[in-house]
This record gives sequence, structure tokens and C-alpha cells, in this order.
Amino acid sequence: TGLFLEKGYGKQASGMVKSFKTYNLMKTEMKMTDADIKEFLNRKISVAEINNLPILKELNIRISNESVDTIVPYSFIFGSKIGSFYQNL
Repeated sequence: TGLFLEKGYGKQASGMVKSFKTYNLMKTEMKMTDADIKEFLNRKISVAEINNLPILKELNIRISNESVDTIVPYSFIFGSKIGSFYQNL
């Protein structure tokens, strides 16, 4: 189906599930292809703007460990650790 199984494991299970749901919503609700998502995740935006994205509000996801004025890649929607690392892939 091209979607992630929305299941997490260990201490980070809830964060994993939220990330998988976010990706799946981009594919199903926003009708994005994997290529669209890749391009989207590499664009830059302020933390304040990310926190106002409807998809994140729906999942109750908020980036709180960065200043609202900080410019970050959209990949931060998966959290700051994964979001920062994603740019190295």
C-alpha cells in the first residue's frame, strides 16, 4: 500500500506512531507521492509555521525544543532528532 504500519515499540513508541501517522496522512489526505514528500521534507520553514500545519494540529504534534523563529527543514515534523538526521540521507 505504500503506507507505514502505525505501530511503535519501546520507550519511543508514541513518537514512532505519530511519525508514521504523519507520513501516512501526507500520502492519503494530502495525496502526496513519495517524491512529493521527499521534496516537501527538504524545504525550510520556521518552527512557528510548522506548528501551525493542520496535519500536525490534527495529530497534536508540536515542536517545542526550538525557538519559534528558528528556520528548520519540514522534516522536523518527525521530531528534531529524526528531522535533523533526515537531511543526511
